[in-house]
Amino acid sequence: ENKTAIAAAIAVADAIPPLVALLTSGSAEAKEKAAGMLRDVACDNSENQTAIAAAGAIPPLVAMLTSGTDDGKVKAAAALQNLACSSENKTAIAAAIAVADAIPPLVALLTSGSAEAKEKAAGMLRDVAFDNPENKTAIAAAGAIPPLVTMLASGTDDGKVKAAAALLNLTVSPENQATVAAAGAIPPLVAMLTSGTDDGKVKAAAALANLALRSPDNRTAIAAAGAIPPLVAMLTSGTDDGKVKAAKALLSLTVSPENQATVAAAGAIPPLVAMLT
Repeated sequence: ENKTAIAAAIAVADAIPPLVALLTSGSAEAKEKAAGMLRDVACDNSENQTAIAAAGAIPPLVAMLTSGTDDGKVKAAAALQNLACSSENKTAIAAAIAVADAIPPLVALLTSGSAEAKEKAAGMLRDVAFDNPENKTAIAAAGAIPPLVTMLASGTDDGKVKAAAALLNLTVSPENQATVAAAGAIPPLVAMLTSGTDDGKVKAAAALANLALRSPDNRTAIAAAGAIPPLVAMLTSGTDDGKVKAAKALLSLTVSPENQATVAAAGAIPPLVAMLT
């Protein structure tokens, strides 16, 4: 409640521009505080997200990813993540991060950062990779895939979801699919189908669908890891989006004839038929 009231008061007082100014002219501590305030003001507030971007906050926040203190980097990543809730801002942030060569420091946070920093970095890489082939290539080249895979097993619940979402976006590019599979992503993604949050299950099913789409070896590995029963279960018990992603994953898996009998035996036909109506 206080956060909402503060966000409204800051907007009314036109305090966003001076906060943005602190990102470049303030002390290290002032920059941290300003980034934290902009993070909070942008949270769940589309008008403030637009105003913060219009005030020029994106470039200095991106700069903080490389030059900020440890806490400043986390707050800058969190502010950018909240700003990226706006599709217009997401495009601008992705471009600014690429121009500022800020992908490597985000990747570095995946291994050297705190649990919170890892979550924010994975979330930012997820957003930066979305619908941007060049950034997908750059993120993979910077070495993001192994630590993202590690987060699938050892991260916080939110970290696992963000890591799965980042890998989902990266595997839209066929050239990243073999790298993700070779890094060991299939077993933890399959585990998320049963132990993950609802959102985690959706992201895991979608990532597995991408991995299975073009690779017979991946299809075999995904089936061997036990993905088919939980994917079939998602057809009936999953969220609406989860049902669609599970069906898509099963579609990719059944391109291999050896998986077709397994999918049918797991009971997929009745819920798939039900989805037709």
